[in-house]
Amino acid sequence: MNIFAIADLHLALGVPQKRMGDKWQVWHEHEQKLYDNFHRLVSPNDLVLLPGDISWAMNLEEAKPDFEFLSQLPGKKVLLKGNHDYWWPSDKKLTEFLDPSITFIHKNALEISGVSIGGSRLWENDEISSASIMDFVPGSKHEKKLLTELDQKKFLQEYDQLEHSLLQMPSGKLRIAMTHYPPIEPTLASSRFSPLFEKYHIQHVLFGHIHNAKKLPLYGEKNGVHYHMVAADYLNFCPKQIATLP
Repeated sequence: MNIFAIADLHLALGVPQKRMGDKWQVWHEHEQKLYDNFHRLVSPNDLVLLPGDISWAMNLEEAKPDFEFLSQLPGKKVLLKGNHDYWWPSDKKLTEFLDPSITFIHKNALEISGVSIGGSRLWENDEISSASIMDFVPGSKHEKKLLTELDQKKFLQEYDQLEHSLLQMPSGKLRIAMTHYPPIEPTLASSRFSPLFEKYHIQHVLFGHIHNAKKLPLYGEKNGVHYHMVAADYLNFCPKQIATLP
């Protein structure tokens, strides 16, 4: 079984006015690229981890075409909520809504075929900056968000949720954590999150959120933990193979 990862699919089949390809050339027909690359690389028994920003939909009804698309992609898929996943409902509704090939991480942990998976979305913060890996995009303007007390509260809540999830993780042959926001600097300088991954013996950490990242080898291994930036546009809409289990 191969384990793949890709974040930030930003599907908008139910809300075509939000399609990314209408604004940025790199996203032109990205759904077809995803479809072709999944079918080229992923087998039905493989595992694909999707750390956030799945759909631009605002509710489940709008999200239906996106999840019909996901159900057509091979592999067993595990979702994590991103900052733009406004459609995300209660755990009960989401369980009832999803195709059997799709499950999710939300304040919990899972084991699938020997792969133990945990994680949390994280949130906006002043502690971790990805500005150094952002590429120049003509016509764009980088705007630093002014953080509020609510942002700080959410950030701390997400830290607690991450540790709660990691604590619940079964042993597993392979231990993987997903976040949506990067949990560490591109330089791999220690963050408040990195000791958690080391404490709970996480082998791979998967995250996205960063768009227009420089097409260079980014992140890497620190203290036995491998950090993978898997935003879809950084990967050219091709799932990244993280590991293989017999």
